Amino acid sequence: MGRHKGRTRWWTCTPRVYDRPMKVRALTGDDLDAFLALRKKALTLAPSAFGSSPGEDISDDPARALASLRDPPEVGVTFGGFDAEALVGLATLRVSQRRKTRHQAAVYGMYVAPSARRAGLGRALLEALVAHGRSLDLAVLGLSVSEDAVAARRLYESIGFVTWGVEPAGLCVDGTFLDVRHMQLDLRTSD
Repeated sequence: MGRHKGRTRWWTCTPRVYDRPMKVRALTGDDLDAFLALRKKALTLAPSAFGSSPGEDISDDPARALASLRDPPEVGVTFGGFDAEALVGLATLRVSQRRKTRHQAAVYGMYVAPSARRAGLGRALLEALVAHGRSLDLAVLGLSVSEDAVAARRLYESIGFVTWGVEPAGLCVDGTFLDVRHMQLDLRTSD
């Protein structure tokens, strides 16, 4: 599914809504402004999808965000989904750097702009993260999803993620407590 283009991997997905395919690729420092803008938009439009809030997020610290985008691939990667040249989707994979947990990575920051949803881009972003995890010989990918994000949970389940626990009141968004489902994908047994 992926093809190599220099050091950047490109994935394409066949959208159901758009008349042209969207692309997924690893973001670089050159994408900083677009990353910051979309991440800030995501925090505002989908507050229950994130553990951080505006004012305390990586998008509020451009230097930290740039360093993150420049991390070596064995530490972490953020994939972006593009409709033509516009960044419309994000997903990040962070590999644990502790000796006993280096076989694991966390998926976070998954977001697709409303205008690009239901076109296969979320799946393409997630598949890019899974492929990257496999390329690093990781054993487990983990993520957390709020109970109100039913479509996201279904997407994760369709890829093979399974729930291993539910954290009651794991998030508090605008005074509303939301349970958080913790999920993982065992790369040793999944295709």
